Parts: sequence; C-alpha cells; structure tokens
Amino acid sequence: MPHCKRHQLVLLSACPGCGTGFRTPVLWEDDQCEHCHLHFYKMAVYQQPSQQTQRSLRHC
Repeated sequence: MPHCKRHQLVLLSACPGCGTGFRTPVLWEDDQCEHCHLHFYKMAVYQQPSQQTQRSLRHC
C-alpha cells in the first residue's frame, strides 16, 4: 500500500466518509471531499500506520 514516507501512514485513496475516490492532488480546490465535503484534516483519524511502522513497533 502506498504510504507517506515522512509520517509513515498509509495514504487514503478514497474519502472515508462517502467512499468517493480522490482526484489528482493538483485538482483539489477546497481541501475537502468534492462529494460529501469532509475536510481532509478530519480524514487524518482514518489513516493507519504503514506495515513497515507496525513491524518496527513489534520489535521494540
């Protein structure tokens, strides 16, 4: 799964509120889902640590 290398979180490919897929980031205009208007910053709670991070935490 694609993940953020800086934050080690799995990237969301669709809105967790309505399931609508995201368009290319350059086309984002309002920092929210185009369909249900859930703001991107509110979606952060739905992101999970990447598998790489989970593996390293198990070894601690």
